[in-house]
Amino acid sequence: MFTHVRDRFVPASRTAAQTNGRTGRPISPQTVRRRLRVAGLRCRRPKKAVILTARHRQVRLQWARRHLRLSRTEWSNVLFVDETRIKTRTADGRLWIYRRRGERYHDECVVEADRYGGISTMMWAGISMHTKTQPVLVRGNLNARRYQDESVAPVIIPHIRANRGMSLVQNNQPVIQPEGQCKCSKIT
Repeated sequence: MFTHVRDRFVPASRTAAQTNGRTGRPISPQTVRRRLRVAGLRCRRPKKAVILTARHRQVRLQWARRHLRLSRTEWSNVLFVDETRIKTRTADGRLWIYRRRGERYHDECVVEADRYGGISTMMWAGISMHTKTQPVLVRGNLNARRYQDESVAPVIIPHIRANRGMSLVQNNQPVIQPEGQCKCSKIT
């Protein structure tokens, strides 16, 4: 069991084979799985996510505390924008881990998402409480100039101007208000 607590990605078959070599008494992978189940460890798929560093967590917590007291009306005037990569073809690559109930988001139970591999396309859009922008299909690599020319100028600026009093929030970018001033409030 301790092997599976230290390394959640060890399969039961490997544990059974290693145990057979040490004790001389053969045990089956099913026996290992039963013992792990008794200890509260079940075989499950790992959560795919970006691993956050301690600094990322600290910055996100500070940002949340700073904006904790915003009213519903204030939040309704914020436009959140982001892009996502949509994979068009991926390998199945099923992976299983042993974890207890409630451990889904523990660092040792999360496998980092492959954000840039494979054939994919990128979509970009913005949402607020009452409005949304038109989605933008991004073809090829997106750099700062293309982002400005294809997303900010034709979509974000007109949307903010059409919805007076709206502010813009984007990961790692300042919050922009309609007049163009920036309140330096970054989130990571």
